[in-house]
Amino acid sequence: MSMSEKLAPLAIALASGALALGAALGGQWLWAGLPLVLGALWFIALRRGWRWVSPVGLALTVAAAAAGVYLGLAPGMMLLGVVGGLAAWDLQSFGHSLDGVRFVEGTRNLERRHLLRLLAVAALGLLVAGVGLGIDVQLSFGMLMVTGLLLMVGMAQVIRLLRGDGA
Repeated sequence: MSMSEKLAPLAIALASGALALGAALGGQWLWAGLPLVLGALWFIALRRGWRWVSPVGLALTVAAAAAGVYLGLAPGMMLLGVVGGLAAWDLQSFGHSLDGVRFVEGTRNLERRHLLRLLAVAALGLLVAGVGLGIDVQLSFGMLMVTGLLLMVGMAQVIRLLRGDGA
C-alpha cells in the first residue's frame, strides 16, 4: 500500500471532521451529521476502489463548506474542510495514477516529492486563505459561488501544473 493510499482516508477524515466541527460549533447539530455521512460514504467508496467518487466527494465537500459559510458557521473550519477535501481528491487521483507503475524503480521517490508538493500547496493555500479571512469584503452568495468556482479551477490548474500534466 502506497503512502498516498494510507493518507487519503486521513484527508477524508480531516475534511468531514472539520466541516462537522464547524457546524457543531455553530449550533447546527443537524447539519453536523451531514459531512460525517459524506465522509463515511467517501471512505467506503475509496475502499471499494470506485474512482469516480473522488471528484464527487470534492464537489460535495466544497458545496457543504460554501453552505456553511453562507449559514454563518466558522469560516476557518469550512476552509480546513475544503483543504482536506482537496488533499483527499489529490491523494486518490495520484494513487490511481501510480496503479500502473507500482513496480517501476523510483516510484517511492516520485510519491515522496508529490506529497511534499501537496503539503506545500495545502499550507500555502491555508495561509493565503487565512489572511483573506481577516479581510472584510461583502459578497453576495452568487458572487461567493463564482469566486469559489474560480478558486477551485485555479487550484486544479496549479496542481496539474505541479504534477507536470500540462503547461
